[in-house]
Amino acid sequence: MLVFLLLFVVGIQLIYTLFQRGEKIVYINIVDILVAVFFFYCLFCILINREWETDKYLIYKWSAVILSYIFFRNCHCSRINLLIACCISGIFQSIIAICQDNGLIASRNLTFDVTGSFNNPGPLGGYIAICCTITIGLLYYVIKNKRNMISFFLSVALFIQLYGLYLAESRAAILSLVSGCLFVALNSILLKKITRKNKKRLFIIAGLVFIVGGWLIYQYKSASADGRLLIWRVSVDMIADAPCFGYGVNGFSKEYMIYQANYFKENPASYFVPVADNVVYPFNEFIRIWIQYGGVGLLLVILLVYSIWVNSNKSEESDIMKAGLSALLIFSFFSYPFSVFPLLLFYPFLCGLIKYRIYCNFRITSLKRILMILMIVILMIRTSKDILFLESVSCSLLTLYEKDGSDISHSDYEKIKGNANFNDYYATWLIQRSETKNERLKGIYPSCETYCLLGNYYIEHGDYKLAEYYFQEASFMIPTRMRPKYNLWELYKDIGQSEKAIEIANAILAMELKIESAYTLRMKRRIKEYYKY
Repeated sequence: MLVFLLLFVVGIQLIYTLFQRGEKIVYINIVDILVAVFFFYCLFCILINREWETDKYLIYKWSAVILSYIFFRNCHCSRINLLIACCISGIFQSIIAICQDNGLIASRNLTFDVTGSFNNPGPLGGYIAICCTITIGLLYYVIKNKRNMISFFLSVALFIQLYGLYLAESRAAILSLVSGCLFVALNSILLKKITRKNKKRLFIIAGLVFIVGGWLIYQYKSASADGRLLIWRVSVDMIADAPCFGYGVNGFSKEYMIYQANYFKENPASYFVPVADNVVYPFNEFIRIWIQYGGVGLLLVILLVYSIWVNSNKSEESDIMKAGLSALLIFSFFSYPFSVFPLLLFYPFLCGLIKYRIYCNFRITSLKRILMILMIVILMIRTSKDILFLESVSCSLLTLYEKDGSDISHSDYEKIKGNANFNDYYATWLIQRSETKNERLKGIYPSCETYCLLGNYYIEHGDYKLAEYYFQEASFMIPTRMRPKYNLWELYKDIGQSEKAIEIANAILAMELKIESAYTLRMKRRIKEYYKY
C-alpha cells in the first residue's frame, strides 16, 4: 500500500506543478538521461525475455521510484531541512527498536526481538545506518557553521540512532555506516590537511583496519557469511550462462535454486554444504542486476553511479547526500534494499536532491503539459483499479490458512502469479496442505520443498521418472535436508527398486543433519524397520 500511496501523492504534486501558470523549463543532466536509459532498457529486457506475466506490483514500485526521483529533482525545499527530516525518521526507527527490545512494542517477526517497522533486523540496521551517516554529515555541517542548538539536537539524535543500530546487530549496516563516515571524514577540512602530509601512513592504517575489521565481522556470524559466499559463488554460474541480457525480471528467484542444485551435483564435498538453504535474495543488488538485466544493465548502473560523483556540484549539502549514498551502495553489496521499499526510496531521495551540472533544457509547451497530465491521470486511474484488485486478492489469501480455507480463483491466480512474494506465500500454503494434486505446483518458483511436492504430484499421476527427477533435484538443492532423500527412498521402495532403495537408505542414515527432530527420527526408524524385512 505504501507504493500506491506514494504514487498518488507524487502524482497529485506533479499535476499541481504542471497546472501552475508561467513558462515551464525542464533542465536535463547526464544523470537524468542515464536513469531514463536504464528504465527503458529494463522494459526492453521484459520484451526480449517474453515476460508477459511480469508482476504489476513490480512495475508500480519502480514507477513510484522514477516519479519520486522526478519529484525530488524538481523540489524547491531546503535540502538541509529534508536531510533533517530523514534524520528524524531514523530516530523514530531507533525508538521503535528500543521499545521492542524492552518489550513495550511487539516485534514483527517471531524469530527476532528487534525489527523496527520492518520484518527483519537487517533492513532496520540498513535504514538506521544511512540515517546515521546523514546525521553525522549534518553534525559536521552545523558545527562548522556554529549552529549550536541544531548541533545539540543532532548529537542526541546520533546517540539514539547508534543505540538502535547496536540493537539491530546487522554487519552490513555497520559496514555501510563505516563507509559513509569515511566519506564524511575524507571531505572534512581537518582530514584533508592531515592526508596531504601522511598519505602513505593513512593508507597503511586504513588497509589494516579494513582487513582486521572485515575478519572480525566475518567471525561474528561466520555461518551467515558463508551462506552469502555460497550464493555469490552459485550466482557466478548463472551470470556465465547469460552474461549480456540476463534472465529477466524475477530471474534470480526463478533460476537460482536450480543452479544451486547443479553446483552441489558437481561439488558434493563442498565447504558450503552445511550452510545451504532455500534462497530468496542474492544479498548483493549488483549481482541481482547482472543476473536479471545482464552485463549491459550492470554497466548502465555503474555509469549512473559514476556520473553522480563526477557531475554533482561541489557543496556541503551534496557531500552529505553523497555520504548517505555511499552508505546505501555499500549496504546494497551485502543486503537486499531493492526488496524493501523504504530503503529503495533512499535512491531517488538522495540522487534526486544532489545538484548536477546542466547539459540541456527544453520548454514544456501547453500541448506537452496536457499530455503529461493525461499520462499521470491515466496511471492514477489504473493504479486505483489495481489497488481494488490487490485488496480482494489479499482477502482471499487471508482465508487460505483458515481450517476450511478454499484456494484462490483461477482468474486471480493468473493475474498475480508473477509476484515473488505471492509465490513464496502460496508455496508455503501448498507445502503445509501437502497439495500434491494441484496443477499450480508447476508454476511455483523452485525450492527444496516445492520440488518435493512436485515429485509427489507426479507420483499421483503415475509418472515415476519425473517424480524421481524432482526428488533428486530437491536433494541436491539442500544436501543436508532429509525429506527429499526420504521421498526418493519411499518411491524406490514402492516401485520395487530395492537396490536403489537400500543405497538411499544408507545415505540417509549416514547424513549429518543441522537439527535432529522428531520428524527425522521417525523417518530413520522407518528405514531401520525396512532393513529387518
